[in-house]
Amino acid sequence: MISRSISSWGRLPSPGSSLRLSAQVNSRWMDPGRRFFTRNSVLRQNINAPFNTPQSQKRNASTMYYTMSIILGTVALAYGSVPLYKMICQQTGWNGQPSTTHRGGDNDTASRVKPVTDARRLRITFNGSVSDVLPWKFTPQQREVRVLPGETALAFFTATNKGPTDIIGVATYSVTPGQVAPYFSKIQCFCFDEQKLNAGESVDMPVFFFIDPDFVTDPAMKGIDTITLSYTFFIDKHRPRSLDSLTYHPELSSRLKSLAQSGDFPHLLIYGPSGAGKKTRTIATLKELYGPGVEKIKIDARVFQTTSNRKLEFNIVSSVYHLEITPSDVGNYDRVVVQELLKEIAQTQQVDLSAKQRFKVVVINEADHLTRDAQAALRRTMEKYSPNLRLILLANSTSNIIAPIRSRTLLVRVAAPTEKDICAVLRTAGKKEGWPEADGLNQRIARESGRNLRRALLMFEAIYAQNEKVTDNTPIPPPDWEALIAQTADEILAERSPAQLLRVRSRLYDLLTHCIPATTILKTLTFQLVGKVDDALKPDVIKWSAFYEHRITQGSKLIFHLEAFVAKFMRIYESYLMGMEF
Repeated sequence: MISRSISSWGRLPSPGSSLRLSAQVNSRWMDPGRRFFTRNSVLRQNINAPFNTPQSQKRNASTMYYTMSIILGTVALAYGSVPLYKMICQQTGWNGQPSTTHRGGDNDTASRVKPVTDARRLRITFNGSVSDVLPWKFTPQQREVRVLPGETALAFFTATNKGPTDIIGVATYSVTPGQVAPYFSKIQCFCFDEQKLNAGESVDMPVFFFIDPDFVTDPAMKGIDTITLSYTFFIDKHRPRSLDSLTYHPELSSRLKSLAQSGDFPHLLIYGPSGAGKKTRTIATLKELYGPGVEKIKIDARVFQTTSNRKLEFNIVSSVYHLEITPSDVGNYDRVVVQELLKEIAQTQQVDLSAKQRFKVVVINEADHLTRDAQAALRRTMEKYSPNLRLILLANSTSNIIAPIRSRTLLVRVAAPTEKDICAVLRTAGKKEGWPEADGLNQRIARESGRNLRRALLMFEAIYAQNEKVTDNTPIPPPDWEALIAQTADEILAERSPAQLLRVRSRLYDLLTHCIPATTILKTLTFQLVGKVDDALKPDVIKWSAFYEHRITQGSKLIFHLEAFVAKFMRIYESYLMGMEF
């Protein structure tokens, strides 16, 4: 073997032995019976081979070209993977991206906004009114517009505060005739949003809407040529303006006040049931942080552009010190608003050099309705721009908030007020208005409001506005949507048939178009049904209600899941009555 002729490893042979060694190596290479090289033979061959031949240069050049091609290809793939992935997501809907391809469906606005050119034009009239105790003037800027089914239209209302103080109002709306409501769709609206007007201030409020093209094919819509859209503003002047003036949960108010004065204000996630006072405590905390300047607010309309070149118009309530946004209003495009708006705010310094805090606060309403992509973008913003930005997230529940956001915020739970707390608030509001006190009525309102303080105040105001004389036995009119759900529950129990299911679907559409949340509809309908069936059937009704409530939170076609629950209840109730197992 060659290794035996080498005295030590790594020592080069003498010049005289080069030919003999090469001959030995060549003879071993050419031996057909030898199948493998020894390590020393390969080493010797490499040592004695010339290194700068044209063949070796060609091989080296080829290797270099291949290596450079792989490097350049990898870099190009790295740069192109993100837009390519986004393009695929937009076409397929993966990863929560809004699909840019055409999709049909009752809940897809883009597919419904197509004017029916051969249909008759509809006359849309407008009406505006205010509560008797609200010193506002609220009128439409135009008496009527004429539109085709499927054609979008824009209308404006003007609200003027004629009172001597700043007042917050909340608007509700209705459509007449009532059977048209399922086909009246609003793309943008100011209803159910708190609108604050300073003394003597006037603002224009837009409504962007269209009539669903299915209006033309519905036989029940024949002969309807005029539709009236009405808005009514109610007062919200009894809201406390500071943490010290809050009447319940004093320990929570004290804790928020300590946080505001500590000099190290954290991100907050304030959660609790609707009507518990989350927004009121948030505004009071901001006032503790910055002073009365946070109440000088304005409403701006911003336009954001998506990756598919779609323009989104978004309303922002802001002061010098804070902003208030509801990204869930733009649906699956909320990530665009969160990324662009918060990045812009965080990269700017505080304008008021005399401000108590050097950061701005962004209040995000309905944080539990944000998509996963928007929440992921929010998490990154919280980490990167914390010196100039603080977030206050408002949510009904933390179950839909991702864990990284929960871990980066201080969780503050605002429990619903007790019936005793609500009675105290109603008593105080009645004294301010000079209304006669009726403790029995206040207790009934507190009980029927479901511990929702906002709802209790609206019921309280409505009773005194509609009745000249109020006593403990004055009837409390239920909200129209609750009365409609109660009537629907009675009809479901009375008849269980495909025709009845079709009529219920129309009722559900009516509720959805009046901005009643699908989860609220399902919960109210469940309570109405559970109270009117036998005890043996109640667990199944509640089980399927929870099942379809989860489906509502995961899906996009709300009417599908509401109707599925009604159909499921009809089946199990019919089977129970017939003594069948289900």
